[in-house]
Amino acid sequence: MLVFSEAFHTSYQYSLAVAMPDVDWFFVHGFWGKNRPKPHNVHETQDRPLEQYDVFLSHHPEQFFHMRNALIEHGINPSKLVYVSHWGVPHQELWKSKYFGKSIEQFVKDVSYHPIVSVSHFILHDYKFYSHIINEAIPHFVPMELFHGAEWQPGGTHYINIVVAFFQHLRGAGAEFWSQLDDNKVPRSIYGPMNEGRAAGELETSDDLIDLASKSRGYIWTGDYVAMSFAPLECMACGLPMIAPDNMDWSKFFTHRENILLYKHRDVQSLYQTVSEFEADEGLQKRLSIAGRDVIADKFGVNPFRARWMRVLDAASSAR
Repeated sequence: MLVFSEAFHTSYQYSLAVAMPDVDWFFVHGFWGKNRPKPHNVHETQDRPLEQYDVFLSHHPEQFFHMRNALIEHGINPSKLVYVSHWGVPHQELWKSKYFGKSIEQFVKDVSYHPIVSVSHFILHDYKFYSHIINEAIPHFVPMELFHGAEWQPGGTHYINIVVAFFQHLRGAGAEFWSQLDDNKVPRSIYGPMNEGRAAGELETSDDLIDLASKSRGYIWTGDYVAMSFAPLECMACGLPMIAPDNMDWSKFFTHRENILLYKHRDVQSLYQTVSEFEADEGLQKRLSIAGRDVIADKFGVNPFRARWMRVLDAASSAR
């Protein structure tokens, strides 16, 4: 099978290629990042006419619009185009700039004639996505072999969060909440590109992330609407204890005080209390480190990711 896609996140592309090695993946018009080795079945150029590909992927509304039109112009059934929803903020103000002035409702209707993949069950719920072909919620696959060398120890000086464009207007990553926190109670640093000069650094490679996770006190996620991204899950794979709000997927995949600590969403005092409990109990810290790594390996492994994605690819490729 040959799958054509505009280039997107290297981490996601790596997961697709490793999970389905018998598929050839063509991720074009981008570059392969340093945080993942490039699998043998990844290609970065279009080497044949569109008619010779079996399935097509789009990763945001404008891309969906242009790719759908291109398929129609080439006489290809547009139902072979899969829409992959990574973004969890169905905000009307933002949306009109992302889909040529059209409403969210119109976009949902347009994509209903295509296979849909969402990286979170909450994206399906928030957008009210439905599909006449197939509609799958497929959480991330975290390749544990990339993080086997990680070794976390208590005692780091700062909590961390890793988000691209964290402070962007209506990003949904909880930047306003993060900025309210008292440095004396929660010493913290934000990492990632496109952060207006306010980031402590950018992480180019998996080794960079492993090094940061091993030295940090813990990970504090503050997201309001964004789905769980690779960075917090990868840090948990490194053994870094996770503190997250009790919203979206966090309370569904993880258990409070067993493999994660949950605080009340958008409640500063709840976070302070949770951090205080965490810092007072080194045994809890170590249990969270071990159990967090174990749950990532168990619930974010390759098998469910591959099985669900193969259902989507089979449905898309069989469209006539």
